[in-house]
Amino acid sequence: MSEDGSIQVLNGQKEILWSSNVPNSAGVNSSAQLLDSGNLLVQDNEESVRESLENPSHTYTPRMKIRTNRSSLKKLLTSWKSPSDPSMGSFTAGLLPLNIPQVFIWNGGRPYWRSGPWNGQIFTGVDVKWHYHGELDFVSDKGDAYLTFARKDSGFLYAYVLTPEGMLVLTSRDERNEN
Repeated sequence: MSEDGSIQVLNGQKEILWSSNVPNSAGVNSSAQLLDSGNLLVQDNEESVRESLENPSHTYTPRMKIRTNRSSLKKLLTSWKSPSDPSMGSFTAGLLPLNIPQVFIWNGGRPYWRSGPWNGQIFTGVDVKWHYHGELDFVSDKGDAYLTFARKDSGFLYAYVLTPEGMLVLTSRDERNEN
């Protein structure tokens, strides 16, 4: 982290390779660390300020939690405006906090697509192949709920991406063939 609070990536000679160029009020003892889990952890005086897995963008990765509760707290995916423009697009995706949970995609706040209800193992309105790339887990406790998934095949990296067109697309990469 720079003196003005911008996140920076440095090389071995401490030269700046990339900077967020977004000053913030982070303190002198602030740091950012990319964990093996893919979670970007921003800390101030060793206290967590922000975790990327708790603040989704357009990508839903293993161990990330899409949250909702009966009041208004929601953690939503938000599409990009276009494939080359990461500003906020028209589509959001998340859980609808009903007695029987469902994943919804909204277009400008209006329902666009739904997964069908969760039956305890799968979302019944979704092609079964959608579930085989990871172990989905829905957790509900006293009005709070979240959906998360874990990878089944440790040789592949999986993520779901909410596209600018409003589709939730599975992406994967074979870690074993990285050159």
